[in-house]
Amino acid sequence: MKNGVFPCSDRVKRLIAGLLAAGIAVGAVFGLAACSAPDGGSGEQTPDGGNGGGTGGGSEDAATFAYAYGDAETVTPFWFNVSGDETVVYNEIVVPILYGGRTLASGYLAYEPTEIISVRDYTLGREYGKDEYTVSGRRITVTVDDDAEIGEGMPYIRDEWLDAKNIPDEFMDNVSPDPAMYNDGGGTNRGKHVVAEGSLTRTNLLHVTYAFDHTEQDLGFEPQAYTPERFSRLTAKLEAGEPVRMLVLGDSICVGASASSFAGFEPNLPTFFELIADELAARYYDGDREMIELVNVSVGGEASDYGVSVVDGGETDLADFDFVIIGFGMNDGTLGVTEDVFTSNTERMIDGIREHSPDADFAVLGCFTPNPRSIFFGIQSQYIEPVTALCDEKNTSASGCTYVGMYDLSSAILQNKQRASSMQDTRYRYIDISANYTNHPNDFMVRLYAGSVLSAFLTFESTARLV
Repeated sequence: MKNGVFPCSDRVKRLIAGLLAAGIAVGAVFGLAACSAPDGGSGEQTPDGGNGGGTGGGSEDAATFAYAYGDAETVTPFWFNVSGDETVVYNEIVVPILYGGRTLASGYLAYEPTEIISVRDYTLGREYGKDEYTVSGRRITVTVDDDAEIGEGMPYIRDEWLDAKNIPDEFMDNVSPDPAMYNDGGGTNRGKHVVAEGSLTRTNLLHVTYAFDHTEQDLGFEPQAYTPERFSRLTAKLEAGEPVRMLVLGDSICVGASASSFAGFEPNLPTFFELIADELAARYYDGDREMIELVNVSVGGEASDYGVSVVDGGETDLADFDFVIIGFGMNDGTLGVTEDVFTSNTERMIDGIREHSPDADFAVLGCFTPNPRSIFFGIQSQYIEPVTALCDEKNTSASGCTYVGMYDLSSAILQNKQRASSMQDTRYRYIDISANYTNHPNDFMVRLYAGSVLSAFLTFESTARLV
């Protein structure tokens, strides 16, 4: 940091460039050599610059922790961001929800904050002042002005919009014409809910950066285990400065639907595997991404039998890969594919790829949790135990294999938010972790995907910075 300004990496520039391309008035300086705070000009952390405020948003004291969002903050899992008794969470997504007849919209944090560091809009380009919201416990509340134009004031979503009812025209881009069903038949629209991955679900949100006391609150999940011995072949090539080949095989989450398919945003936002490649390039190749060849043969909507067909079909060159990411389970679980079949398909993919890339190290992803109230919610959790055991069995001295538990992580974040909310709120809290309110992770969860995979074989330093 220099003079309170955090340099923008290429990765952050790409994040912002996608927003600028959609016509968002973030300000030209935001995408240049340094990321300055849009309200403060210089980006300095000052008591009145909007970066501070206590848990109620009304403290007159300066923030204890500084806000930053560069390469390190993007991929470092938040549980590493420790300073004393506190942990810092960067840009957790919170969607204030407005129920019919009310004027206050509320959202919930995954952990009870000791300090609110920054509250920003979906572009990260606008920072809201501490007088524009209130925080009580895990609850963050904004006042809704019915006379304001769409896009003005604090963001929020009406409960009926998530039930595919009375959605404003301004938010109808990328909304499916066929709503899905809640499996409990509730909601405001006879049990139907929206399936959307456009401005409705991607712009009406807050990015909240805050600190919480980790001595008083459990994470709710076990962080990814550090098992560098399972990636020794990959890291040996990285440390030697040799180029590596990376293969991704999975469903829509591995295609990047969660972070790259927002219509109108070009260039697209990075996907979790792009974040992984960026971090490896930054650590080992001075940022030269050309040293990492990334091959993605994932297809949206497919299940694990598709992965088997890719491996067995002979049409895809599977030779000489150093790092393989396999990510199925979402559609299998929805379709009721048995755990035996799913586990067998995963084993066939590992074994088949090893015939061509015998030295490859594997990361097998547990799937993101689908909307628990939706018909998309199936038997995904039943795959965790057998696939974890499979990965342990397939881990060898010649080719490592590890399971990355994204189902438990995403479920825990959701459950933390649900426990903090009222029973009325519980149905709608899934929007806090999903880009389509159905089965795709949002950008906060995408960063946790990348960080979880990387933390299996890389060490991270805390990015929590005191002012």
